[in-house]
Amino acid sequence: MTGKRTIRISAVIIILGCLLGMGLLNPRISSSVAENQLTYTTESAEGLPPEVAIAIAMGAFRGIAVDFLWIRANKLKQEGKFYEAMQLSDWITKLQPRFPKVWIFHAWNMAYNISVATHTDKERWQWVEAGIRLLREHGIPMNPNDMELHKELAWIFLHKISGNTDNVNRYYKQQLAKRWHGILGEPPETQKERVDFLYDIFDAPDNLEDVFAREPGAGKIYKYLTVDLHIKEGEPLLVFDARLDALLYQYAARTLGLDKSVEENRQLASQLLLLPPDVITETTIADLEKMRRDPGLEPAWDLLLAHLRKRVLVDKYNMEPDRMARYTEKYGPLDWRCAASHALYWAERGVEQGVARKQVESFDLVNTDRLVLQSIQELRRYGTVTFDILTDEYILLPDLRYFPSYERTLFELMAHDRTRKNAYNLYRAGYWNMLADAIRSYYAFGDKATAAKYLDKLNREAAIFDDYFEHWKYRDLETFIREEVFDRFYNSHVANDHVYQSLAGAFIWLVRGDRKRYMQQMLYAQTVYKYYEKRQHRNVTETQQDRMALPPFSEIMTNAFFTAYKSVGPYQQIVLYRGIPAELRLWVYQKLLDDWVKKYGSDKGFYQAFPKPVGYDQWLKYSEKQRQKEKEKNLQRAIRFEQQ
Repeated sequence: MTGKRTIRISAVIIILGCLLGMGLLNPRISSSVAENQLTYTTESAEGLPPEVAIAIAMGAFRGIAVDFLWIRANKLKQEGKFYEAMQLSDWITKLQPRFPKVWIFHAWNMAYNISVATHTDKERWQWVEAGIRLLREHGIPMNPNDMELHKELAWIFLHKISGNTDNVNRYYKQQLAKRWHGILGEPPETQKERVDFLYDIFDAPDNLEDVFAREPGAGKIYKYLTVDLHIKEGEPLLVFDARLDALLYQYAARTLGLDKSVEENRQLASQLLLLPPDVITETTIADLEKMRRDPGLEPAWDLLLAHLRKRVLVDKYNMEPDRMARYTEKYGPLDWRCAASHALYWAERGVEQGVARKQVESFDLVNTDRLVLQSIQELRRYGTVTFDILTDEYILLPDLRYFPSYERTLFELMAHDRTRKNAYNLYRAGYWNMLADAIRSYYAFGDKATAAKYLDKLNREAAIFDDYFEHWKYRDLETFIREEVFDRFYNSHVANDHVYQSLAGAFIWLVRGDRKRYMQQMLYAQTVYKYYEKRQHRNVTETQQDRMALPPFSEIMTNAFFTAYKSVGPYQQIVLYRGIPAELRLWVYQKLLDDWVKKYGSDKGFYQAFPKPVGYDQWLKYSEKQRQKEKEKNLQRAIRFEQQ
């Protein structure tokens, strides 16, 4: 008995000691749980599907089920059975929504594996977008402070869509531009205007009742669109407005007589505005135009659209307008039709949300920070977007406004020194490449003063880190450009491509109404052409000159013109033609007429849209004589070649 009593007393003491220890440790454990955000939040726990609730009721057995499903999903993926793996991973996300790895596995499987197993561009995009939606609209809301989820979502935008590793990447870019042009419309021109535009969305009322109370005219507009025209509320309404805006304000619609055709042809109106044909009457377009252009209704339109955009961004795309505005203010004139803008948003959001957690690996921070930098770099290369929502034609061009942003962000990251060692070495090579790229870009756009400033920075870097600088030790701008740009034109193909690309870029700037950039690019193309011709004349024999000569500048410029012409919509085509030099109009006019007749079956409307150049008939006779001379010259070249 004594032994049993001793055991009992000892057990009681042990239990009391455990209870005391639990009491002492509980505050520390609770604090750690709160700091590391290891609890389920009320917001995320609400509205979970029934199967999750059932799994939770399984208690500890749920973990065993998830382990089994996870092993099975990985095996199916390795076997190439992506659809089966997708279903299993979907179950796991429902059983353990706080398991970030499975969200990443699931999204990656759809965006990278299943997408490439499909057969059409449209199918591929559907799967890529499905992977994006899974993370953006499900995984991140369930794990709002998980940096890795944000990083993977940013990577899909940056690598899969903005990059060129997928041979359907142009279609991805087009579809992304189409979606976000429909949501936000044509963005304002300046950075400040874009920031104000996004803050207006953030400040818009949260519900329609408040919109109607503030602007009674908004109720009239909303009723006409949703009741009379049967347009669904939300994103379809925004897409309709973007298309209507393009149709009513595009000069080409007037010039080509499309406004009259729209009123007379229900099918065309249905195609352009995505309206059901049976709701379109003879006065529909006129009524819409009157309502859209009424100065008294402008505040009502603006407030209604801002409210709709706010609800679509927050409710459907899990994006915060105020955060979008803040990033636009910090990093540059973000255009949300560009995938790199979304990559930057989610990478930076991941950093901001993730740093609140204590247990965040430094390499996760570094990798996510790198995505921010890479996104800015991609925006510098392709941050200027031209998109026609009526034709889906789009063009991506450089935006030099991101050079200062890249430089500033780089030094901010180095100042933080999150890795606590080699922070400058980590980013230094990228900084040098950026400086060299800035010099070339600003010089190409005719801004030699800014190019010289970046060269001064590169020279200062060379003085500090002399051992690392095997290249770029140039003290003057012209030497840098000659050795880093011009002297790399080692054959006519490289030089011709550079001239051609510069001219095509010039014409796109003309379409956008930036004549200054247009002239700078034109002058740069001429400079490159003359430099190459002079160098070839000096360094090669007369026989080699014929073989290595560039085509006539007029020929390269004509080809570049048609590249730009075919990449834009009807309105931009007219703007382009009317903005080019008179001499170039002579060269391109006949082909424009031939293409028009081939497309529309007659020349009706052509001469109104594309007036005949002055002196065109005389030029035709002159050009025919020149062609005969060129034939004789080519014949002499062939004879000399045969004699060698």
